[in-house]
Amino acid sequence: MGTLVVFDGLGGLESSTLDRLQLLWARPENAVFFQMVCTELDAVERHLALHPDHPLRPPNGQDLTRWMTGRGLGDLVARGTIASGMLIHVYQACLLQPRPGTDTQTPPVGAIGHSLGVLGSVLAATTSRKNDAYLKLAAVTLRLLAITLVRCHEAELPPGPDVELVARYRQAVRRGPAPGPMAAISGMRRGELDDHLRGTAPSVVIGLTNTPTSHVLSGAPVDLLTVFTSLQSKLRRTGWSFLPSAVPFHSPLMSPTISVIQESRRFIGDLLPPSNLAFPVYAADRPRDLRDSGDLINEFLDLSLSRPVDWPATLAEVLCRSSIDHVLDYGPGAGARRFTKECLRDSPAPVRFGSARPDPSP
Repeated sequence: MGTLVVFDGLGGLESSTLDRLQLLWARPENAVFFQMVCTELDAVERHLALHPDHPLRPPNGQDLTRWMTGRGLGDLVARGTIASGMLIHVYQACLLQPRPGTDTQTPPVGAIGHSLGVLGSVLAATTSRKNDAYLKLAAVTLRLLAITLVRCHEAELPPGPDVELVARYRQAVRRGPAPGPMAAISGMRRGELDDHLRGTAPSVVIGLTNTPTSHVLSGAPVDLLTVFTSLQSKLRRTGWSFLPSAVPFHSPLMSPTISVIQESRRFIGDLLPPSNLAFPVYAADRPRDLRDSGDLINEFLDLSLSRPVDWPATLAEVLCRSSIDHVLDYGPGAGARRFTKECLRDSPAPVRFGSARPDPSP
């Protein structure tokens, strides 16, 4: 029996997560790590050369220092997905640092990252337990994620819906985010949703299947409103909510952005060879081990931007390959943990769940 480690993607930054990140910042043993993070954030800022007031400018080292010391938190909220996505990965990477005595521990039987969380799963499986080597690898993941998030938000995407369409939606749904390129839908199984979408809206795809009855659709906002309208007769038994995302992740609409990100490949650097991963890291688009892939940066970009996530199918494959009695959740949000619990609800063997969090004691 063994441990499966899971990592959340975007959407995992909560106020409690920020508190834990500030706790990690204050620990002397993490000083070198956060110095590296500040250095890399500053390097990304120089590489992108965006104006200091540009709305898509990722956080730099000064921003991180302010937020970690409890200053300028309103600015953090206003900076949106790019800033929160970076802090989520910084949190995971800090927890994964090699610690004295951990080299004798039994390694996990596998790792899965939800969406952008695949970078956390790669860091978890690095073979080197020397801190210098780990910090170099974590620096690459920071540069890769920052460039990815900025270029995704710069991408030319289909225009949003007109005012009249939005007003009609607000008559039916008065609360929640405004119509955008991603929407969560619950209460329908994958096959039923596939049948309903067929021929309904050209750009809409099932970007993420999180549980057997919980999915996220990605596509042009106008097309997603068309799907919403076509589903209104079924909304008594289903749930619908647009997500606060400006980017249709896990959609073919994002495929052109991959080549734009690749233009910064020299600056980003290289991750470790896939064959050097210490244990299986599973891709969530279709059940497969990334140790058999060609290039981990290419895989990350494809998995996060243009390929779908099928969490239940991936977990089913993991269970076929390994005996799991423990799931260790690196968070920071509850998404990956909640999806995993629901998918394993009917598992024949009991599975314990734990969270990797910093010890609150100094």
